[in-house]
Amino acid sequence: MSLKRKRLQVLLHKCSLALVFIIMVTLGNELIRYNPDNGHIEYSRNRGLSWSIRCGSILLGDVRSMVVYGDELLLCSSEGVLYSTNKGTTWTPRNSSRRNFVHLHVFGNEILAYTDDGHLFYSTNKGYDWMMRY
Repeated sequence: MSLKRKRLQVLLHKCSLALVFIIMVTLGNELIRYNPDNGHIEYSRNRGLSWSIRCGSILLGDVRSMVVYGDELLLCSSEGVLYSTNKGTTWTPRNSSRRNFVHLHVFGNEILAYTDDGHLFYSTNKGYDWMMRY
């Protein structure tokens, strides 16, 4: 493994640890976040001044990242890629074989996913299928 790839892995690992505390997206007029203290999906309609539970006591696994893609929320966790079409009230597995994703990012019509071993995958069909870019 090259030194450059090893440094990227270390950087991604450090970033994924920090993301546990800042997993938050904007969808419509709401902020939606994953709260690692209680394992709930929460929302705010007043720019984060107060938070309400949208989805509690669910088994999302170790939540690592969440993005808005079109009208859906996508979440990657130790359980794979999950999606919600109702602002995080319910979650359904989209691709449970991708348990090593540590971060999702939307770029144009693609969803990018970084893995814990330094690879980059992309999907052009809402995360149903993933292809390795490098």
